[in-house]
Amino acid sequence: MNDSFLRTLGMDDPAEEFWNFKERGNEILSKLRQSAVSPDQQKTMRTFGPGEAAELIGRSAPWLRENDENPQLDERGRKVYTLDRINELRDLAGTRYRRPAGSRSLVCPVANFKGGAGKTTTTVNLAQYAALQGLRVLVVDFDPQATCTFSVGGYIADLELEGEDTIYRALVDDFSDIKRVVRPTYFPGIDLIPANLSLQDLELLLPNNKGNNSDKLGPAIFRFKQSLELIREDYDIILVDCGPNMGSLTANAMTAADAMVVPIPPQTYDLASFVMFTSTLFNLFEATQAKLDYFRILMTKHSGTNQARQVDSLIRKLYGEYVLSNFMCVTVEVEKASADMSTIYDTRRPRSNKETYQRALTHMNSVNEEIVSDFKTIWDEQAKANVA
Repeated sequence: MNDSFLRTLGMDDPAEEFWNFKERGNEILSKLRQSAVSPDQQKTMRTFGPGEAAELIGRSAPWLRENDENPQLDERGRKVYTLDRINELRDLAGTRYRRPAGSRSLVCPVANFKGGAGKTTTTVNLAQYAALQGLRVLVVDFDPQATCTFSVGGYIADLELEGEDTIYRALVDDFSDIKRVVRPTYFPGIDLIPANLSLQDLELLLPNNKGNNSDKLGPAIFRFKQSLELIREDYDIILVDCGPNMGSLTANAMTAADAMVVPIPPQTYDLASFVMFTSTLFNLFEATQAKLDYFRILMTKHSGTNQARQVDSLIRKLYGEYVLSNFMCVTVEVEKASADMSTIYDTRRPRSNKETYQRALTHMNSVNEEIVSDFKTIWDEQAKANVA
């Protein structure tokens, strides 16, 4: 074994090598984005054909023809509809859902101790489904890895965002700064508070009473809840994509929460990790005495194998009605969409074949429809209670 081979096993200058890794990685991410989005390097929302538009509006194709006198045409001369136009037509038809007066927006962290459980996939797809139904959604990225920021906003966090573009200042300096960092996205109905690596510093700063401005802003664990109150009613649903830990930011998300979704792949290790997570949640909620209007376990990355079905059955036996009836299956369409910086709701055409795409879309719709339907039930109950 010669010296040149041995040198490849380690790093003489790790700092320089990791810097090079970062630079090369960002260059590749930029190229991937250029191949996946529009020529001006901004993600664009897909359009819908007349049949899809009529279904989303909740009216027939003849109604659509009669009430849309000047439809937009694509480059082939075919009628297409943007989501903004669909919402206008919903308003015209009286079919657009409006959260009832007297109800509150729901703050819903998507959280789990373990990485790779499907938190970001769950967050992004739920956000887009809700927006397609005409709801107003805010996505808050609390993970320094910023995968959600990349997917929802199309931003390469390390290149295009500074610490001041994140939730950082709102939690350590001025609650009102949250208004400044909210960004619209390419997807109508969805706004974003992005993340980048500065959130790692925030994780360390928040528990430090000497540096976290506690004299002015009070206990660190309630900062996100207090800042959200300034913008909360601009939205129907506020989804928080948490990192794979129970650090300061995740704890802030929990104390602000009205709802919570915990994604768990039906595997033994993931179940064991969730059991550990519940111990931490017990300590937090015992200390805060908070309640949740909604809590559900979502089984993700369901392969349908015998082992997955066995663990699925065990989770349902253990946690009963807290487990969503529907699950998120492993599909080629979802995986390929993720590889293209996209989602199944962004897909303009199937990546494989129409049947595979439709099966994946049906699974995803079933999961998200169940959650959004539950949210609507909560809003109805809140509205009735306030009238009474």
